[in-house]
Amino acid sequence: MRRGCGVRYWPKRVVATAGAYLLFWVGFIQVRHEDFRAIPDLSYGLYLYGWPVEKLVASVRCRGPLSVFAVSLAGALLLGYASYVLVERPALKLKRARPRAVPVPAVSAAEP
Repeated sequence: MRRGCGVRYWPKRVVATAGAYLLFWVGFIQVRHEDFRAIPDLSYGLYLYGWPVEKLVASVRCRGPLSVFAVSLAGALLLGYASYVLVERPALKLKRARPRAVPVPAVSAAEP
């Protein structure tokens, strides 16, 4: 029997195949946008804080990669939510409250 193709690798193949099907299923389901309006948008906070939190958690020598992932994801989610509540949401409210500029008709220089 060849190495690397043995029976003991079947769980990885099953998980990879099921993950691919799950990914396509999630990508093609029809969802109403109203369902997601109550969920805060934490994507920018995760983008900002994900890497620094992961490096901080990895520097304290967690036991394995899954524990580093779990602890850093929880920390980044907390910081991302705090960033959304304290910074992004007030900024978005200011954006909506800003008065719109009224266009002024152009006047030519030739008119007296």
